[in-house]
Amino acid sequence: MFAILCLQHNTLNSHLEILKNIPGLTWTPGISKYLQDKNQTELDYLFTQKVFNPQKLNLPTYKTQTPFTEFDPIDWSELKPECVNVFRDMGYCQISETFALISLMSDQRCIEKRDPVRISYSEQYVINCNIYQNGCERSTAYMVPSFLSSSGTTFENCTSYKSGSTGKKMQCVRICDDNVTQFQVTKIINSTQIRRKNNVDPMKQSLLYAPISAQFTLYEDFMFYTGGIYQHSFGKLLGYHTCEIVGHGQDDGVAYWKVKFYFGLNFGENGYIKFIMGQNECGIEDYPLVIRV
Repeated sequence: MFAILCLQHNTLNSHLEILKNIPGLTWTPGISKYLQDKNQTELDYLFTQKVFNPQKLNLPTYKTQTPFTEFDPIDWSELKPECVNVFRDMGYCQISETFALISLMSDQRCIEKRDPVRISYSEQYVINCNIYQNGCERSTAYMVPSFLSSSGTTFENCTSYKSGSTGKKMQCVRICDDNVTQFQVTKIINSTQIRRKNNVDPMKQSLLYAPISAQFTLYEDFMFYTGGIYQHSFGKLLGYHTCEIVGHGQDDGVAYWKVKFYFGLNFGENGYIKFIMGQNECGIEDYPLVIRV
């Protein structure tokens, strides 16, 4: 056990030392509690490149911020904390596109009072039953909203999340885990991808009404984010992920997107990450998605 902990410690600190010596970082690298709690096998998994769609990669990243229309800052995590400040950990089943869309669905139904309180909908049901999703080996991000509009999903307390500990899907069944709770599904109405030459203004416009989802390329340095406004600085490509953008603002004149991700509350700034805005950092402004619930 001691040898494993030493190896874990050395793995993390070797990466961290490189990041701390990069000049001009707009964010603070560190070893979050999320990483500290991982054993070597879990760290190896996190830092291994995952299966991804190569057409979604090699996205342009512009190194200067581009002009955009002035919008007042908005932050749904502050406007509706009871709806938005709920954090999930994907564990060994890192299918962020499913987590992002389920989170977006739960948050937006709460914001729009479609549900009397925030209801956690089931990622596991989508994992099990979406034929376009190969278990924990990812699906196409925009096949998830298609499934949610055609088939829907049930409640988390009906089909609870189990693949995070196993890395496997289960059989698709239309019965709740306890064989007692009434099985029912909820659908979204539709989804729309924002497609503009510069998506910043349309993204801000959409955020006036509810959070949105987006994709970004994930590099090793992202795993060491503990605060500030993230820009990719170092490390190999680990894949691409889908996230939920809950707002935007500025720190010291630098504009950012406020992003909810799925490593739990112990990652980033209490579960949130700030991405620099206006330079399409890691492609986060390329594939924004809006849903109607």
